[in-house]
Amino acid sequence: RLTAPPASTAESAPVATQALTVFPGRADATVSAELGGHITALAVTRGRLRVRFGSNEYVLPAGRAVREEGGRPPARLRPLPRAPQWRRPPSTRAISFGEPVDVEGIFGPGPRVAGVAVTGYRVDIARDASFRDRLGEQRLGPRETQLRFRSLNPGTWFVRLFALDPERFESPPSAVARIEIAAPRVEPGELPTATRAGRRAALVIPQGFHCSLDGSQWMPADRPRPLDPARPYALRCGTAPD
Repeated sequence: RLTAPPASTAESAPVATQALTVFPGRADATVSAELGGHITALAVTRGRLRVRFGSNEYVLPAGRAVREEGGRPPARLRPLPRAPQWRRPPSTRAISFGEPVDVEGIFGPGPRVAGVAVTGYRVDIARDASFRDRLGEQRLGPRETQLRFRSLNPGTWFVRLFALDPERFESPPSAVARIEIAAPRVEPGELPTATRAGRRAALVIPQGFHCSLDGSQWMPADRPRPLDPARPYALRCGTAPD
């Protein structure tokens, strides 16, 4: 995968296979080689690539792909599928009491491109918005419209989708869905000592969430809430004060 560098940095070095040389420039693209590089596939989802194939050079723009084979004439450029679209993205916030949470979303195909069939989808999930710290991926069939992630731990997660064509070329990515799974926690207290006063345990509410203790008024995450020692509490939390 080629990712466009920030404008303040130098462009990436060329990528060469047995068949061709790619000059990344400022583009997002994929390069895949088969038969030791004798066949090389390129797909550009943002920006454009300069390609040298034998004695020929050409520019591959966003939304186009090509598969070149050494010893053959230059191949025709082909359109990529359009990015999938969220119909109902995963909830941006979910509450957890320390246990993993299941997350679901609904999506559909992007606008149809003449002559391009969608044969499936690939789902990426990562712990960072740049998708470098990836948890993994899912493969879905062409008629599936629902994705489900089971047992996500508390934290912030990022999800995106790609459509696949019969030649395994991928569309540009969908909009990125950000999922925050937060867990209230108890900050332990401290027993008093000869030189230091004790401190009561306190409930810490995650930012953006509201909680209620024993049916009390909903409390935002503005400060830790002291707890009385040696007694249980009934805790309710939600993503909004209502």
